[in-house]
Amino acid sequence: MAKNKEIIEVKESIKNSSETKTVYHFTSELGKEVISKEIFHKDSETRIYPYQKNGEHKYRNIREIIIKWKDKVVTPRGIGTTLSSYGFTRTIKILAKYLDEVLKIRKIIIDYNDELEPTLTDDELVINNNDFDTIFIGIKSLNDLHTKDSKYNLELMLNKLFKDSIEYPVTNYNEGDIARTISKWDNNIDSLSNVDKINLKELFDKLYLSNEFKADFNSQTIDSIRKTDLEEAIKSFNLNLKLSKDEKNLEAKWHELFRNYNWILSYVTAYPVIFHKDEAYVGGKDINNKDGKFVDFVLRNFTTKNVYLIEIKTHFTSLVSNKPYRGTNVFSVSNELSGAISQVLNQRDTLQKRYASLVLEERDFETFNSRCCVIVGNLTSLDKKKRAAFELIRSNSRDVDIITFDELLDKIVFLSKIINGEN
Repeated sequence: MAKNKEIIEVKESIKNSSETKTVYHFTSELGKEVISKEIFHKDSETRIYPYQKNGEHKYRNIREIIIKWKDKVVTPRGIGTTLSSYGFTRTIKILAKYLDEVLKIRKIIIDYNDELEPTLTDDELVINNNDFDTIFIGIKSLNDLHTKDSKYNLELMLNKLFKDSIEYPVTNYNEGDIARTISKWDNNIDSLSNVDKINLKELFDKLYLSNEFKADFNSQTIDSIRKTDLEEAIKSFNLNLKLSKDEKNLEAKWHELFRNYNWILSYVTAYPVIFHKDEAYVGGKDINNKDGKFVDFVLRNFTTKNVYLIEIKTHFTSLVSNKPYRGTNVFSVSNELSGAISQVLNQRDTLQKRYASLVLEERDFETFNSRCCVIVGNLTSLDKKKRAAFELIRSNSRDVDIITFDELLDKIVFLSKIINGEN
């Protein structure tokens, strides 16, 4: 009966070293001497030879991974740095399997100097480190997403069974999610829904506040986008103001404008807010699933997440009564404006009463006695006496801000002048 071969403890060591090159090797478990890595100091290059501890090749086809670095020896993320992990790390084993078994690549060159053109031949892949790192992040985010999805679904099921012991799970963003989604996009704007466009706009607004983003992103590009968006918004606003009182679905046309240029709504308040949702359900359905309350727009405070409710009417909605209530200069609030204020306050009241159930469905907002706003009428439609009466009414409105359509237009025209450097 044959005796088993003695298993040798595998350790990597330097075989020889000079000014130009350092060679690493190990003795396999079966006693075979194997070259594992070479570092070429003058050529600024590391060559990794992926072997298993038993001395066999780690891959069917891949035989060497070359890393071209600059001033010091570096190793890309996803490439193992110790004997037991030489080659691709477990995180991106799917890439290793594809290159090895599908493309049958033998040599891989990863370039930190950006001097080599990315190429793919029958048996060789050349790629710069930035591109390789992008692939690493993409694969890692998929792995993380799978792990987090599994954990999320587990906690969700346990929460349904043990609400008092297991908290409702919260999902977080995974690095590379946006890049992965955009990579699937066909660059067709029409394929984006209004919700997609709104969320992209909200993301851009958040990024624009970041100095790091401004430094990385071409400032001229940002200014160009801002100017174009402003010009289009002002043009659309003026077109709507020219619509007649008999225009069909006039309020809906204003709603569409504010949905398309939702950043305008942030100028109705002094608080740092971002667009949250349009035609938002705030509760109130009866047992027959009727009489639900919907508010036109909801903004959300950057920091506190407290919401701000907005109700819109039309630029023809009257602001004060036509005839004086007393004397010649005392005018009462119009029925239309009074009704709009009551409507938005009722929506807020419903939201606050139903907050506990709504927050379970959408956990990214708060309501701390949320302020409200009505966008209504035109200030230029009032004479001097009526305008004074309106200002008295507006300044004494405690929980509801009132702004007219022409005032809002003045704000964005003023913003456009600032951006364009006009006095």
